[in-house]
Amino acid sequence: MTPTNRHTHGQNAQHARRNAQQSRDAARRKLIAQHAALAEQRARNRRRSDTEQPTSDTTNPAAHSTLPAQRTNAQNAARNAHSTVPEQPTHATTAARARLYGLRLHNTATTDK
Repeated sequence: MTPTNRHTHGQNAQHARRNAQQSRDAARRKLIAQHAALAEQRARNRRRSDTEQPTSDTTNPAAHSTLPAQRTNAQNAARNAHSTVPEQPTHATTAARARLYGLRLHNTATTDK
């Protein structure tokens, strides 16, 4: 490999890493925005269901949820808050960002408003 090819290869690799970082950051911003939008929708639905009168005329009167009622977005976030993804990718050359799931996603979304 000639010095010119090495230089071009190095620039291409650097450009690819920069593009990957920008894409990752854009995806994180979209994830946080979507989480906030879903939290607002949940709050609207909760307010609406609290104000509506319960009817005895349901499609399935025997239906019963075995999950405990979640009244806050933080409780919803904590319900499924585990990850099997390693904190540091094995063959990555760049530093890993903090994983966003569960309460960490909820806390990030609520503090970035």
